[in-house]
Amino acid sequence: MAAPRNQATFIRKLRAPVSESAIASWYAEADLLDSYAVTIDRQITTSVHGLVVQTLASHPTWLQALFHLRDALVRPFGVMTTKVMKDAAQPHERIDFFRIQSETPDEIILGDDDRHLNFRVSFLKRTGPNGTEVIATTVVHINNGFGRFYISLIAPFHRLVVRKSLKRLAQTLAGEHDPICPALGIPIP
Repeated sequence: MAAPRNQATFIRKLRAPVSESAIASWYAEADLLDSYAVTIDRQITTSVHGLVVQTLASHPTWLQALFHLRDALVRPFGVMTTKVMKDAAQPHERIDFFRIQSETPDEIILGDDDRHLNFRVSFLKRTGPNGTEVIATTVVHINNGFGRFYISLIAPFHRLVVRKSLKRLAQTLAGEHDPICPALGIPIP
């Protein structure tokens, strides 16, 4: 259940990723695999696409700084920067710099393939009698030694970012933040 307003939102790390995700076939031999979930104590009518936009459309200053640092560090190695990823897809083909791989009413898959690793992130929305659960699952397949080094450095930040993003989403849905797309300044459907 979602926490009452002004209390900490509980983000759960799942013991195993959800089997109904479209990226379940990626789980085998994954080099990084994790799932986090948050439950909002009411049914959410916002589309999964809209939920992900709320989650990823605007980054806090500390996360923007991490992305800039990451880009500066990986650029010399020929790894795609967030700008390159953003520019590689039309706005309707991505959310922020994440390319949309597939989308259904209840799940959206984001990700990309690069020389050092391939990754997919699933956002799955499940609605039941006790509310709406949003599950973020990340799967990474490493392609080379640099990918292994990169993941060893980035994994702790990845886990922090996923948990904080789900918490922000839950707070927005609980009414603690307005569900407005920061980039466009309009309500998110």
